[in-house]
Amino acid sequence: MYPGAMLSLVLLFIGYLPDLLLLTYVLTFIFHNYQTARSVLPTLYMLVSNYIMLLSTLQTHTVCLLSFCK
Repeated sequence: MYPGAMLSLVLLFIGYLPDLLLLTYVLTFIFHNYQTARSVLPTLYMLVSNYIMLLSTLQTHTVCLLSFCK
């Protein structure tokens, strides 16, 4: 395994987690009830992440189709 790749992954998570915590804190002010925020936010995060993954996949296939790769 590549040690530089593992270090990059660790640094990515170290930078990503505080951002996600801050976003969650800010988004909880939209809701008046704690239980509503607790049930809606994970679903919202899942939908957004699936949408980003879909866009990434479509972009990869589009580039592959345009360059005639197999």
